[in-house]
Amino acid sequence: MKQLQLFVALVVSILTLAGTARATQVPSSLSFHFCGEGYRYDSYGLGAGSGYKREQFIPFWRDEGCYQQGLSDGKKVAAQYPGDAWCVRAFGDATKLGFAGDMPVITSPSECSHLGYIFGRSYLADNARRGRRDVVGDVCVNAYLRGKNDRYESRPPTTGVDHQEATCYMTGYDDAGVVPR
Repeated sequence: MKQLQLFVALVVSILTLAGTARATQVPSSLSFHFCGEGYRYDSYGLGAGSGYKREQFIPFWRDEGCYQQGLSDGKKVAAQYPGDAWCVRAFGDATKLGFAGDMPVITSPSECSHLGYIFGRSYLADNARRGRRDVVGDVCVNAYLRGKNDRYESRPPTTGVDHQEATCYMTGYDDAGVVPR
């Protein structure tokens, strides 16, 4: 079993480094791991929000496979709980927590809460990345830019105590590791 896990991890790593992998090419049990960081996480989250809310949220940096996986998952949850007031509330409350950069509090139905949190967190990060001060505020955009600069200058990450500000800062810090100056 351990050898199989190592083999799968190796294959995913090689495909990721080669730039040829897409979430749709990765077995579904591994797709969230593949889409679990940075702009891929945001692609998944905005796709999930698009599928659940039946609105279009297009990521600034888009991994098509992760976006499509999120879109599919969002549609599945919406179909599983059509018009369910508990699901709508769980999704909305969790979206607010994600947007605030707070820790997730999973409520029932957990699928609704889980996707709502990812959507809110992704919406925050994507709008920080876009410099949308009208959506995320000056503090968030400034923290994002400070995070990018700190990474470019090879400084260790130093976040504030405000959760939203820290999330915006770390988004910038992580983005700078992907995109050259």
